[in-house]
Amino acid sequence: MEIRTRLRQVRKTLELTQVEFAALAGVQANALVLYEAGKRTPRSPFFAKLNEHGIDVNYILYGTSETRYAEKLF
Repeated sequence: MEIRTRLRQVRKTLELTQVEFAALAGVQANALVLYEAGKRTPRSPFFAKLNEHGIDVNYILYGTSETRYAEKLF
């Protein structure tokens, strides 16, 4: 599974729209659309902001998780 797929999975698990998730990550919604489409790769500030909000960046990047997402995504 790719980063873009896991990113979308996490967003949907949290029941957030692309606009809401993008705001949480400090980017514009159109940037998130490109990330989820695999047309652009998020940079570290994006992931740092998600981490500040308790989102499991390790799962998004590497597909491994020990957090609350594990139960919902697998």
